[in-house]
Amino acid sequence: MAVKIGKALGAHVTVVSRNNAKRKISIEDLKADNYVDMSNPDEVAQAAGKFDMIINTISAKYDFSSYLTMLKVRGKLIVVGAPPDALPLAAFGIIGGNKTIAGSLIGGTK
Repeated sequence: MAVKIGKALGAHVTVVSRNNAKRKISIEDLKADNYVDMSNPDEVAQAAGKFDMIINTISAKYDFSSYLTMLKVRGKLIVVGAPPDALPLAAFGIIGGNKTIAGSLIGGTK
């Protein structure tokens, strides 16, 4: 839904996923402008400091800090997924870039 809404609002939308499995559907079907495969170190490095906002839908364990590094200064990370474990938070990753972390209970697509 985030991709569809972002595109409808005229945003440049990048899908970030833990592997390459969703690349084709993201680009061809959802019309995302770009894709970052988190298992590809080169793609992750190229994404550093590139995003104004990330809407994070992950409900599994993941490396939280790697997403913070992809935000620009004053970037926003919106957490809508509910991982099973507490998220590790390194304060300097937020303070150093004046970044914001927020959450939302948006519900499902219905």
